[in-house]
Amino acid sequence: IGGQIIKIFDPSLHKPAATPAPAAAAVPTGIGLQREAFDQRWVACKRPVVVTGGEMTLDVLDLRHSPETKFYDAPLHVKALNGMLLIDDFGRQKFKPDELLNRMIVPMENQVDYFKLITGTTFSLPFDVLLIFSTNLQPADLIDPAFLRRMQYKIKLFEPTREEYRQIFDAVAKSRALTLTDNTFDFVVERLRSGGFGLAYYQPRFICDQVVEACKCFNMLPHLTEELVAEALSNLYFDIEDAGEGPAPKRLVAAA
Repeated sequence: IGGQIIKIFDPSLHKPAATPAPAAAAVPTGIGLQREAFDQRWVACKRPVVVTGGEMTLDVLDLRHSPETKFYDAPLHVKALNGMLLIDDFGRQKFKPDELLNRMIVPMENQVDYFKLITGTTFSLPFDVLLIFSTNLQPADLIDPAFLRRMQYKIKLFEPTREEYRQIFDAVAKSRALTLTDNTFDFVVERLRSGGFGLAYYQPRFICDQVVEACKCFNMLPHLTEELVAEALSNLYFDIEDAGEGPAPKRLVAAA
């Protein structure tokens, strides 16, 4: 654009789709590319899913120029084009919620956003993104009514059922090479209920990650036990009583 190069492809966000057949590759001719040619400056990708949270700053929504490479890095919402941009923990960033909403109101309304190069050239890009704001704060405390109207769909996530919670826990445990038994699952649910805490979607990942780290620390193969789960829950909620005290010494000897 205007003789400047803007890099959109990000290996951490974009997963290349099937590569085109060799016959579709770009074929240089005296007058440019053939009509059916594939411009290899572009990479066919699957729809991206871009997630950002409390660490987000407003400058990620602007072009960033590198004096060393002379390239621009595309804004986060441009990298999410034709996919989804999830802004998690909305309202917990360093900037005020209104600042983000004011920045995004034009793209959301007009499906187009405007940028400026360091040369002064202004240009527009389409904004074809599924934009999602996720928060555990009261929306009315973050967003004024005028902007709420622009968010056409509001979805409240309720506590998962016991069956849904088990499915989530099984999937997370499997991804960490852990086996969740019925007894261990019942222990988790009972410990949460007795401590006055409900079931939540984030808990299985936290518990499993804590258990894996504890097993690494004590040189054991990753496994789920009531004792390790109790220790994980004590790190998640300080108010849960009778927290675990870590693996027993005899277990360490057996694992040596």
